[in-house]
Amino acid sequence: MEPLLYIGKVLILGLIGVIVGGAGTLVGLGGGFALIPLFLYVIPLRDADRSTASATSLAAVVLNAASGTYAYARQKRVDYLAGIVMAIPAIPASLLGAVVVQELGGRHSAFDITFAVLAVFMAVILVAGRAIFKRAQQKKEEAKAGGKRLLVFDRHKMLPDGSATYRFDVRSGLLIGLVGGFLAGFLGIGGGIIHMPMLILVMGFPTHIAAATSHFILLLTTSSTTAFNLHAGKVDMNYAVPIGVGMVVGAAIGARVAKSASGWVIRLVLSLILLFVAVQMIRSAF
Repeated sequence: MEPLLYIGKVLILGLIGVIVGGAGTLVGLGGGFALIPLFLYVIPLRDADRSTASATSLAAVVLNAASGTYAYARQKRVDYLAGIVMAIPAIPASLLGAVVVQELGGRHSAFDITFAVLAVFMAVILVAGRAIFKRAQQKKEEAKAGGKRLLVFDRHKMLPDGSATYRFDVRSGLLIGLVGGFLAGFLGIGGGIIHMPMLILVMGFPTHIAAATSHFILLLTTSSTTAFNLHAGKVDMNYAVPIGVGMVVGAAIGARVAKSASGWVIRLVLSLILLFVAVQMIRSAF
């Protein structure tokens, strides 16, 4: 490829990363969910293989997860206990998901249908998330009033000012990590779409701590699975690096725009796009 064409391609991929990373940050879901359909239908990778698309998407997400984790760590918002506990099953489950998608390879209906179902789930979370997340307040109140239970840790002193009052249930954390990890490795989306809602809805985490902890888990799972995918030769670095760098830049921009943008309009547009993607994936499966 001629130098000018190569530079142009890198710039275009970087711009795509900026858009995906910015949009993902605006709605708090990361950007991995948008890369798979892009890699399959818009900017196809070599052979448009499902396993290659999944592995390359996950590699791009690593950079975004590292950037987000660093920022949240400086703000002292990461619950390391919860993150490490949830990563224990998430890492091997993510590796298993990567193995499964590599075994399926090529065009396979199981991958497309699973992605479509998760896309619909994400669309619902985007539109109805605030209403659903109100249940978290009840969880927090229950955590305050409840007595001591086995494998449930009081986390009210997690932040220096003691402002965060919630509990971490190890058993629920292990289960959520297992499911999120497998989907992360299988679909190449990172798993944040599972961890973030579950930390808030099921476990009653404050939103800002859930986002930070989800990024930390994401970093642990994506880095380990990406190392495996690199060894297997499944990552297209020509795509992963420029898009990953672009996602880091986009995430920073998205965080600033989020302060003034109309969140409802953004979530509605993205949910419609996700539903469209889900329909296309289902059509390709059949």
